[in-house]
Amino acid sequence: MLGPDLRWIGNLRMNAGGSLQIFANPGSVACGWYWALPSAELRKGGKRELDFLGEDLLLYRSESGKVYCIQAYCPHMGANLKEGRVEGESLRCAFHGWKHSGSGRCVSTACSSEKVPANSVARRKSHLVAEKFGMIWIHTHADSESSLDAVDPLPDFPALSGFEVTARVDESEIRNCHPTLILGGGVDEEHFSYVHSQTTDISGPLRFDFQRISPTVIRYENKAEIKTTNVKSRFMHRLYRGVLRYGVTYWYGSTALAELGPPILPLYSLFCYRPTRDGRTEGLNIYVTKARRGPIGKLISFIALYLTRKILRNGGSEDAVIQNSIRFQYGPYASGNAPFAAFVRYVEEQPYIDLATREVRSCIR
Repeated sequence: MLGPDLRWIGNLRMNAGGSLQIFANPGSVACGWYWALPSAELRKGGKRELDFLGEDLLLYRSESGKVYCIQAYCPHMGANLKEGRVEGESLRCAFHGWKHSGSGRCVSTACSSEKVPANSVARRKSHLVAEKFGMIWIHTHADSESSLDAVDPLPDFPALSGFEVTARVDESEIRNCHPTLILGGGVDEEHFSYVHSQTTDISGPLRFDFQRISPTVIRYENKAEIKTTNVKSRFMHRLYRGVLRYGVTYWYGSTALAELGPPILPLYSLFCYRPTRDGRTEGLNIYVTKARRGPIGKLISFIALYLTRKILRNGGSEDAVIQNSIRFQYGPYASGNAPFAAFVRYVEEQPYIDLATREVRSCIR
């Protein structure tokens, strides 16, 4: 079990507007990796627009199969590059034939070459992208010429390290609140006891140990033992080996990795969220399990993914009603919930992007 690390709770300072700097603040977002698009939705030669943190970006998959992300509009006369075509690793504008690489560099000005040499055109903004768990991920501020080794790693499941995995990407949905508020509910002990009582009726109230794994990662694990008051609870106690399995690991304050289910059939999911231009949240779940071979193995994997989706979507529908109408306030009552307060503190200590100025800033207290 993990040990609680109360050093991370502390008193949180509000900004000039009376709100926290990042948590539930529509004016900022923690730096790191965010989901962009399911990989299956972008085939070779394909292009997809992406509204990311208020920026108009374009994702495209080159002829070699690599994904790039650049600003959506051509610097020549502002044509949308989605109307252009993919050529090799580059993208050619449909308006005057200007050609741009995946790093945002102009490599050809076509019919304007005598007047405007390609190497004189300012480089367009690009983003570092990567693919994992059937999803295209985009980094908030690292550009496409950055190395993956130079930035914090993509979210991962340590328990599945070394295994081939299979994943199912669920449908996206919109919630009327900030991503951090949705994620924080995953470790709110009081919320679980009141709203998700079907879970806590089996185990008793959830009790989390939590620990910072790194500056960008915090890990929670339930330590409450399952009650043995009747036949059902005694069966559950034996199935789960005493403690209802529920762990959550957060990366960058933008993605949560949930682990649940009995040891005989562990269930895993990523909760992926990003803020929209209008201050809401677009999110989806990625259900992950170990890839198993043969008809029986594939059936077990299918059952694992099905159960994960069913359990988590049932709980998510209950939370959606609250999240779509909340006006969050962080005060002394909220800070008394230690696991939740630790999550808020963790989020507030992430580097963040001020969406008004596009500057990367630090929240170190």
